[in-house]
Amino acid sequence: MQTSIRVPAVRPMALCASISLALAGCGGGGGGSTPAAPTVTVSTTNQDTVARAGMVALQAGVLGASLGVAGGGSPTALAAAAAGRKRAAAVQPPEVENCTVSGSTTTVYDDRDNSGTATLGDTATITYDDCVEVPGEVMNGTAVAVYSQIQLGTPFSIGARITTNDLVTQTATHRVAARGGFDFLISAPSLLATSSTLRVGVPEALALAITTPMYTDTVTLRAGYLLQSSYDGTALPPGGSIGGLTSTTANGLVDSTVAAGTVSVSTRQPFDQYDIDPYPRSGQFEVFGKTGAIRATVQSTSVVQIELDADGNGTFEASKTVSWSDLF
Repeated sequence: MQTSIRVPAVRPMALCASISLALAGCGGGGGGSTPAAPTVTVSTTNQDTVARAGMVALQAGVLGASLGVAGGGSPTALAAAAAGRKRAAAVQPPEVENCTVSGSTTTVYDDRDNSGTATLGDTATITYDDCVEVPGEVMNGTAVAVYSQIQLGTPFSIGARITTNDLVTQTATHRVAARGGFDFLISAPSLLATSSTLRVGVPEALALAITTPMYTDTVTLRAGYLLQSSYDGTALPPGGSIGGLTSTTANGLVDSTVAAGTVSVSTRQPFDQYDIDPYPRSGQFEVFGKTGAIRATVQSTSVVQIELDADGNGTFEASKTVSWSDLF
């Protein structure tokens, strides 16, 4: 069955991050010990790589429209499962549902306590088969979710820990493969509400292998990473008539294979994006290395200003403007 709840939207290719949100840390992603502090020296040479890692951390968090953060897929499927009909047997036959545009998802529920309804500790294994929830974005792979919180009344909330080893989302030009886990909690005034909040935390690691025409990198969200997003379905853009606003913040340690180390991402101003926007229209974050930092400030839904503080003295001595497509 489908629920009416609207989850905070996550934009193109952030889907995997989003799914990861739901997959909190049941399995490893990046592996290895968690760094205690940034290790990268930020400079003119690697500022683009560092900026991209920071942007991925924000877009990921929150994590992926095809996944369901924007309306059908992992978190939404979990909510539907929890609110759905009672099931008598422990392990249920696979349930196949069509995705919004094309493809399908197959969900297998395991009622661990034989209660006949969703309870804490029950699991849902969701397999995406050429699933297209957003035109142009195709998802394949499997995610396993273990329920950690279920409240079906008013207010409504669903929480789960999700893991994956093979979740892939791709467009004609971009590809993101997720490996690892995350915890997610979605809350709303009611199951039929047009507003909701999403909280995603990484207990161990969530690795996102990214391939685009501009660059290839593996960005790993480290333990303690936290993404928070809210969605207001009634908010209208200036001069617009189509409602829907997502506001997102993300903070934590992030690894970049290309940068060969760890940086710290901190949101200074929430990233706001209306449903009609291809990218956020406002927001600011900073990325700190062992030495040096960059500051990224959204100028519009088309361009972002990148400033560099190479010596780490708090003064940004260099600045340039880049297109969103150059970053992600």
